[in-house]
Amino acid sequence: MRHAHKRARTSLVVAAVAALVLAGCGGDDDEPEATESATEAATEAATEAATEAATSAAPTEAMTSEAAGGGEVAIGRGVTEEPCPEGNPDRGCIYLGVISDLSVGPFAALGVPITDAMGAFWNKVNEDGGIGGAYDVDISANTQDAQYNPQLHAEEYEKIRGEVLALAQSLGTSQSLSVIDLMREDNMVAVPMTWWSGWAFDPNILQSGASYCVQGMNAVDYVKDEISTISIVKFPGDYGEDWAAGVRMAAEETGVEIVGEDITQVPISAGGDVAAAVGELAGAGADAVFLAVGPTELGQIAGGLAQQGYEGRYVGSNPTYNGALLESAVAPVLEASYIVMGPVSEYGSTDDAHVALQAAVPEPANEGVTYGWMMSYPLLDILNTAYEAGDLTPEGVVAASTSTVVNYEGALPDLDLAGTPAEQEVRTNSIGAPSADGITGLVTVEESFGGDVAANHAFDEPCFNLS
Repeated sequence: MRHAHKRARTSLVVAAVAALVLAGCGGDDDEPEATESATEAATEAATEAATEAATSAAPTEAMTSEAAGGGEVAIGRGVTEEPCPEGNPDRGCIYLGVISDLSVGPFAALGVPITDAMGAFWNKVNEDGGIGGAYDVDISANTQDAQYNPQLHAEEYEKIRGEVLALAQSLGTSQSLSVIDLMREDNMVAVPMTWWSGWAFDPNILQSGASYCVQGMNAVDYVKDEISTISIVKFPGDYGEDWAAGVRMAAEETGVEIVGEDITQVPISAGGDVAAAVGELAGAGADAVFLAVGPTELGQIAGGLAQQGYEGRYVGSNPTYNGALLESAVAPVLEASYIVMGPVSEYGSTDDAHVALQAAVPEPANEGVTYGWMMSYPLLDILNTAYEAGDLTPEGVVAASTSTVVNYEGALPDLDLAGTPAEQEVRTNSIGAPSADGITGLVTVEESFGGDVAANHAFDEPCFNLS
């Protein structure tokens, strides 16, 4: 059953958001412009800087370690026979890296719980015997804060590339693309904390759940009978563009009209201001606003539009929302008119993976804990595959990344990494709505929704590719 969304706006709601709008939506003559070319230049500069330093990272030679159950396992970079700092003294250690947004970037409120949940995930793996009973996993020794900045992401990668077997997390699409060439050179497999549709085409990246493009397609399919016009607001780069591409393809297929040009919103943490976006959206007057931004931008845009008297609805990609918004003045607007497309069902679900998450993280900050936990399954299964093949070298892990079948314990369908990108593409996603009744500020509206557009799309190339 579809979730009922209130359309009414009262003067009380407008008054409540006024303070938020005045604080966050004031005009700024120095507001930076965000364009594809500027983002591409920043990403290319980050890649260039990291590539120049590549010669300093000599490949590690493979060694041989005795497996716990007998036999030998080849090990190399990021794997030691010595135990992890907090590990079982009878096991070796596999070091994984994390490059996230942990302080001042637009996704720090998600990046911290994502990273915490990943720590809890690997702690449970260690408690359950580690990898093959022979190795514990450590992600804390090589956790870096890149603040959602491609240049800083490349710098942080350079610091740990010679120390870790794989990346347990690489947050951000343009950020991860800034080091993808070095990752291929290093045989570095990574869990992306990003859902760009292009990851299915790269064996070094272990994607889970519906891409931004699929989310955008399904978002239009879900509301097409209730609206006739939409507007799009997006961050610059592959995150925003991938979502917008899916929205546009579905709008064309379903006959929904897109009003005006896409609005590119610079993150507030990078000096952006939402005043221009609010003005354009209010002038367009579309039935719904489709957003691929951050939670701060969502709150200020919705607040600003409420002050302008806008009565439409909001549909966002999953990084756009944080349950903490329910503690802000804009909460009544979001509870009445917002839905979020998620790559996996919300924290309170009852499959085995979610139950394990809830036991390990009983007081979640937001849905970041769900993403961190569920996105970790592919790397776990790949490490087990590589161990069983007797090859825990970087090359062995890359080989396992093209042959493993990932078991998500019910949170997502099993994923055969030997399949084509189109076969690996998850074409359904969860839909949530803001509510104080949800443990993370979300309640599930649809656990697995898929529309005709996503179901029938070829996915023979990324929906959007900045390069």
